[in-house]
Amino acid sequence: EHGMLNLNKDLSELKPIDEFLKMQGRYRALPPDGVERLQALINEHWAELKEYNKQRYV
Repeated sequence: EHGMLNLNKDLSELKPIDEFLKMQGRYRALPPDGVERLQALINEHWAELKEYNKQRYV
C-alpha cells in the first residue's frame, strides 16, 4: 500500500513444493530435476521478498 511492502506472516521455513505437486496429478510427469529447479526458484523469490520487506519501500 502506498509503495510499501509488508509481509504479514514471517515464514522461517517454506514447505517443500513437492508436497503441493503430489496433490496435483497434472504435475506427475515433472522430472525430479524440474522439481528441484522450481523449489530453487521459489526460494530465490522468497528471499527477494524478505529483502524488500526489510527496505519497507519498493
